[in-house]
Amino acid sequence: NKEGTGDTIKFIEALGIADGFDLAVAGKILSLVESDNRKDVEIAFNVSGATIASPASFGVLAGILAKRRKLAPRVLIEITETAAIQDLEPAAKAVAALRAMGYRVGLDDFGAGAASINYLHAFTVDFVKFDGGLVKKIGASKRDDALLGGLTKLCGELGVSTIAECIETDTMAKAAKALGFDKGQGKFLGEPSLEINT
Repeated sequence: NKEGTGDTIKFIEALGIADGFDLAVAGKILSLVESDNRKDVEIAFNVSGATIASPASFGVLAGILAKRRKLAPRVLIEITETAAIQDLEPAAKAVAALRAMGYRVGLDDFGAGAASINYLHAFTVDFVKFDGGLVKKIGASKRDDALLGGLTKLCGELGVSTIAECIETDTMAKAAKALGFDKGQGKFLGEPSLEINT
């Protein structure tokens, strides 16, 4: 459940343990990718903005990722927007360091928070995943559609791939494509799986 995941991340950040959680997830994901022999399987995992913004926490994460940088072509890192990043300059350097190691980095839930445009301006990223709440509203308002279409066009001009979350029907998929989205994610395109070895 998307809302449940977001609530869990907010709770973890509120407890001040996002960095430890992020490190555990990164280690688990890298182990899964390393043990999977299919070279065409790619896995994305989330990293809290709080971890990206903390030099100490990011240093540990970068160390873990550097040791397994051979896996970088198969791993995507999504920065969550649940914790606002106050100091964008060091965070931008952190994003650049991940990309220099070969990892693709993106912004998750783009458009859900007030900082989305600031992040897009400050960070050179490979992709943005637009928040499912925005995607579900496609077609309800010409004004909202124009804004969303404008953002996808802007991303395209910046060389940033766009992903529409929560694609649940063929109609939604076609509407997102018409607005310029490059890719989609959602139950219509593929059900979530508990295992990657299926």
